[in-house]
Amino acid sequence: MTTPRPDGPPRDNVLFVHWHDLGRYLGAYHHADVSSPRLDQLAAEGILFTRAHATAPLCSPSRGSLFTGRYPQSNGLLGLAHHGWEYRADVRTLPALLSESGWHTALFGMQHETSYPARLGFDEFDVSNSYCEYVVERAVAWLKGRANAPGHPEPFLLTTGFFETHRPYPAERYDPADPAGVDVPDYLPDTPDIRQDLADFYGSITVADAAVGELLDTLVETGLDRSTWVVFLTDHGPALPRAKSTLYDAGTGIALIVRPPLEANIAPRVYDDLFSGVDLTPTLLDLLSV
Repeated sequence: MTTPRPDGPPRDNVLFVHWHDLGRYLGAYHHADVSSPRLDQLAAEGILFTRAHATAPLCSPSRGSLFTGRYPQSNGLLGLAHHGWEYRADVRTLPALLSESGWHTALFGMQHETSYPARLGFDEFDVSNSYCEYVVERAVAWLKGRANAPGHPEPFLLTTGFFETHRPYPAERYDPADPAGVDVPDYLPDTPDIRQDLADFYGSITVADAAVGELLDTLVETGLDRSTWVVFLTDHGPALPRAKSTLYDAGTGIALIVRPPLEANIAPRVYDDLFSGVDLTPTLLDLLSV
């Protein structure tokens, strides 16, 4: 449902879905050996950013830029949050900015910006479990509650953070792909161990992709897809040698897919220009007229 402003046009919702350590390992990014049908479909329906890059190839610094529009040396997250790094006192995050502007903001699952989640500015949050099954269960119930709420509740920002596709990839959680069918990147040796590791990684991608599909199906079932921007992204490259934690393309290159609300009538497209992590928050604020 779309919420009207007292003095202006309706205000859209935002559903964020972010993963760990994915890089661009999706079918939509020409990884034909990866099974990611739901995100591939999302890319076909929305805007696929082919040259989006993190400001840093490490979790907290990259996420800090995504959710503040500021570089790590400006926002304070120069290292990992669980090693003691925190936002500087003057930093305002995307959820805080939207909350101040009339959006109801909620987080389920992973965040890696602070050891004190209340500082992020969400109106409500549950970071007790970040495996995709739990996150989606909480988020689906939350979305259905919003859709069935009486009257016209305020617009929302719902952030869903998956642990996936971070290591480890236990086979009891993620059914591995066929090692013989994976394409080994040219910066890694083609050995049985490498192939198995990639197959395990691909298994976690498939499980998390199906979980995203549950969120997307819920938007359709509730009619919220008409008024909700869907933003899918990851923090940096995959946890492989010469990727995560390096400044090669495989370390900073990220998947970014944005699907506009159906009511916006924006045609799907592929965006080939450079896009930085610091561009995300100001772009979203502009799209929401904040």
